[in-house]
Formats: sequence, C-alpha cells, structure tokens
Amino acid sequence: MGSFAHTKNYASQTLKRLMGKGFRPHKLSTEIDNSKVNVIKLIDMERLLLKMAVKGDPEAIQWTEELIGLSLHQLFCDAFKIKFEAENRQEFLTQRQQGKLARQEYTDVIKAYLDGNPEVQGKKRQFMYSIKTF
Repeated sequence: MGSFAHTKNYASQTLKRLMGKGFRPHKLSTEIDNSKVNVIKLIDMERLLLKMAVKGDPEAIQWTEELIGLSLHQLFCDAFKIKFEAENRQEFLTQRQQGKLARQEYTDVIKAYLDGNPEVQGKKRQFMYSIKTF
C-alpha cells in the first residue's frame, strides 16, 4: 500500500481541514520515538480514509478497497470457522496489493495497445472482454 507521508505541518493542516475545525489529535510518545507525536483514534482514521477516498485520493481508494476486502474475508472466515491469524491477514493484503498492481499494469498495456492500433477501436469492448475472460 502507499503511504501518507508528508511534512508535519502539512499533515497536521490537512488533517484538520479534512476532519473539521473542532478536530484535535492526541499527543503520545511511542516505543518507536520518545518524542510526542500526533495520533488519532481508529474511528477518526476510518473517517479520514473515507473522506479522502470520496474526494478521489487514489491511495485512499486503494486502502479502502483492500481493508473492506480484508474485513469481509475475516468475517467469512469467522462465520465458517476458518483459521485466519495475523500472518494470514498480512499475506492476504500482500496478495491483494500484488494483484491490483498487476491488473493495473495489464490494463495500461491493453490501453496503450488499443490507443496505438486504431483499427481495433470499434472492437474495444469485445477485445477487452475476451482478454479478461482468459
């Protein structure tokens, strides 16, 4: 997955703009860094991710898709009593990420082919369907 790395000031301003003027992150020190850093509650992270996805941020959309997929997979595993531990979840997310990257690369190649071969433009839908079904 991508990262939301920004400068501290930019990240703080963006967070407040997206979450509303009344939003205040908490300051905590962690095992990773003794200096206090801004942290947000899980529910606020959910809201932030959704707001960014709705605004069209491609990384937020990707995170949202992958986390929804993970949540549904976890629920189905629980419902059918299938073991799905932490290492399984990490593998699931890795496989999803690799699949999305591969699909994006394939889609780009197909689009480039179609753009470079105008004679197949009228058959675009049929061509793309037959490619996807193999």
